Amino acid sequence: MLGKQFVMKNSVSVLAVLALAACARTQSPAAPDSADACAAADYQGLVGAQLAAVTLPAGLNMEIIEHGAAPPSPADPARMIFQLDAEGRISRVYCG
Repeated sequence: MLGKQFVMKNSVSVLAVLALAACARTQSPAAPDSADACAAADYQGLVGAQLAAVTLPAGLNMEIIEHGAAPPSPADPARMIFQLDAEGRISRVYCG
């Protein structure tokens, strides 16, 4: 009887270790944050500013969306979107 308990405990332990190993393999430690692939977080301080008063870096992959206009299609996670309100102020900065 003692032999069956020993085998059962070891089997459960082995299964637990295998399950943890499978989970660890599916996670990529160096995976980039796809929600902010264009680094929009770096430009959140511009929200509320007049677009005309803002200087943006040359070569920035971006699109400016006028008030009421549709976002560009197809979406590009590496492109930064500056959405404007009716007064020409930046109301939102995001990737797309």
